[in-house]
Amino acid sequence: MHFDNDAKETRPCSQLTGVGVHTGCDCEVRFSRVLSGKKSDLIMAGFSEPVGVKNLYQSKVSAEFSTVLTWGTKKMWMPEHLIGILVGFSNHSFHVEVSGREIPLLDGSGLPWLKLIAQVLGEEAEGEGLKNQVAFDTYSTELQQSYAVNKGYFEVSPAPHFSVEYSVDLGTVSHHYLFDMGKEGCHEAFLNDIAPARTFTTWADYNFCLENNLLKGVSLDSGWLIAQSYSDFEKGTQLFKETGEYPWINPLEFRTENELAKHKILDLIGDLALYRLALPKLKIKVKNAGHFQNHQLLKDLIHEQSLRQ
Repeated sequence: MHFDNDAKETRPCSQLTGVGVHTGCDCEVRFSRVLSGKKSDLIMAGFSEPVGVKNLYQSKVSAEFSTVLTWGTKKMWMPEHLIGILVGFSNHSFHVEVSGREIPLLDGSGLPWLKLIAQVLGEEAEGEGLKNQVAFDTYSTELQQSYAVNKGYFEVSPAPHFSVEYSVDLGTVSHHYLFDMGKEGCHEAFLNDIAPARTFTTWADYNFCLENNLLKGVSLDSGWLIAQSYSDFEKGTQLFKETGEYPWINPLEFRTENELAKHKILDLIGDLALYRLALPKLKIKVKNAGHFQNHQLLKDLIHEQSLRQ
């Protein structure tokens, strides 16, 4: 792969290396800031040309325990955490080059991408500067809809700004959080609450993925592993030398309160921002949903916006 680092168009790049959570393959991600007025783009292994980040919605979007984008025979796995952070810096453009077909999970949050953006922005992101760089593109919508969720709900209605009230109830764990872009401090909440929140899975889903040859690159520090019964907890703790306290099978420490709900908001933001790297002016209330429902909403928004143009 050729990485264009022409000083006239980009600043020197920063990079990180991680493992694809499902493929288990090493992957290097290079990031640079575009200075010539071009839009953010992304190029994956096997792609001859970059894809405009605002045009990612033109792919086929599907859910396979993460978001998957498909162009013909080419696939891009796991873009939601990266896109979920990029959308918060709409005043800047970046060139992103990924050496594999699956964007690495890293620590299971958006924090590594946030740190990479801060490195690329340099002095502008020092101290309180990063907060001042946060900006979201939004668009109006008249969409009012609800989507079926097992043991939950997913409801959207038009609003003056984007907000998400998310509840996660696994029986043994219950987290709740409201992210409201109409409230003062929402940029700090994006940086300090949404971005660092790590992913999670239940013991049942963890085993299902292993049986289906997924999660090859997962580690105990890349997210929460949660038991929904004491029987599951006993099974899980038998596999690991270090364990947490019921129902937390792995011994992580919380970065923020209600971390599970905050991570689900990051996933939702990352999925919705596949359309134009922007967020809809919607009031969203969700309980126990996932990528499948996110993608249903994304599809409806794309259709509605096409009719309005």
